[in-house]
Amino acid sequence: MYRKLVVCITGGIASGKTQVANLFAEQGCRIIDADIVAREVVAVDTPGWQQLVKLFGADILDDSGDINRRQLRHIVFQDDSLRQQLNNITHPLIQKSIGQQVQAVNSGLLFLVIPLLTEENRYSVIDRVLAVDVNPELQLERLQRRDSVSATLAKQMMASQINRPQRIKLADDVICNNQDLPGLARQVKLMYSFYISLIVH
Repeated sequence: MYRKLVVCITGGIASGKTQVANLFAEQGCRIIDADIVAREVVAVDTPGWQQLVKLFGADILDDSGDINRRQLRHIVFQDDSLRQQLNNITHPLIQKSIGQQVQAVNSGLLFLVIPLLTEENRYSVIDRVLAVDVNPELQLERLQRRDSVSATLAKQMMASQINRPQRIKLADDVICNNQDLPGLARQVKLMYSFYISLIVH
């Protein structure tokens, strides 16, 4: 039994992690989203922003000085070395921020949304891993529609992450997101009840 249960929601790109997190939030759960943290650690004039501008140049900035994430994504998905350098800058900053936010919560159910979870970068604070699984063909279709990208780039983005079997192996629990929103909501409610049962009240 846990006083504070920290669950990591993970899954491939466009699998529906945010949708699942939002459904848990509707149950009153606290959510820390690594994508939001990733934006915060490279906000204008932060050390992360300064390192990225030094590495990639001012071409990655938009008119307001913010990182143009679409431009940056196009650059790094054409060059594995640059993508690794990007990760080397941003991942430690993200991990530090998330660790501080988790420590600030003393009890209850807390969810971390971490798209790029692997065995190597698994946070020590995580108690359980919940994978959002989706059929790859449906994932590709959703990604192209969501980000307005070509099938070629979408496939590159999917291939840059750990594969589906590796992700399932990492997970303690799995939610399947091949169906409609009501079906997904039913799964979330069942999982929520299970997680709440693990917490000492």
